[in-house]
Amino acid sequence: MTTVDVVIPTYRETVRLFRAVDSAKRQTFSVSTIWVLDDGSDQSVVDEIEARFSEDKQVVFKSVPHTGAPGKLRAMAIGYSSAEWIAFLDSDDYWVDDKIAKQLELAQQSNSDLVHSNAMKITDTDMEPYFPQGTFSPSPSFCKLVTDNKLINSSVMVRRMKLLDVDTYCTSSKVSGVEDYATWLRLATKVKLVGSPEPLTFYEVSLDGLSQQISPNKRIFALKDFLTWSRGRSTTGFVDRLGSVWHRVCVAFRIFRESLV
Repeated sequence: MTTVDVVIPTYRETVRLFRAVDSAKRQTFSVSTIWVLDDGSDQSVVDEIEARFSEDKQVVFKSVPHTGAPGKLRAMAIGYSSAEWIAFLDSDDYWVDDKIAKQLELAQQSNSDLVHSNAMKITDTDMEPYFPQGTFSPSPSFCKLVTDNKLINSSVMVRRMKLLDVDTYCTSSKVSGVEDYATWLRLATKVKLVGSPEPLTFYEVSLDGLSQQISPNKRIFALKDFLTWSRGRSTTGFVDRLGSVWHRVCVAFRIFRESLV
């Protein structure tokens, strides 16, 4: 029997977190366990979350000392889980009701171990596809991922054993805020990525969200993390190609920095 666990890291969230959990509970394909890991929020927040889920046997809530790194919380939940599939969901995002069902069908049809989708991007004034028509990459290659992160974290579902094959979700403090990108780069050397252009996730753009506080240059650290992780691993060809890209990125960054002097 196919089993799917949901992993939701959270910090100082209640209302939006409850919305995210409710969207996971409403799935037409019933998920097994919803892991909610709080990153050291104030006790009043923890108390409210505990009160909400104290009688809910589908939700497992844990609060840990503050790390500032959602990837570490995701890795903890993956370690707790025994499900076949792991579906990632950020606490300020939520899903359409048949998101899991459609992705399981896509995974079976395409023989893929990682499935993702487009999303509806929500701002204070508008709602539109995250990837406009014609720009969604259903099966981004490793090289495409090197140039840009083509996957929306809250849309991704991946076989748990494949995550374990790449040392679970990236937890390095050096890539805080882009742990998802660092993880996709690792997985792209091991699995086939397949996505649906249909928006199955609602992605809320928050000015106080971690993703809005990340410098574009931070992605360079994810690439560097991949080079470190890949040493001695069976990623023939990938490292050589990334090394060439990395060299060009460093040269371009140096030229840009010198132009500001």
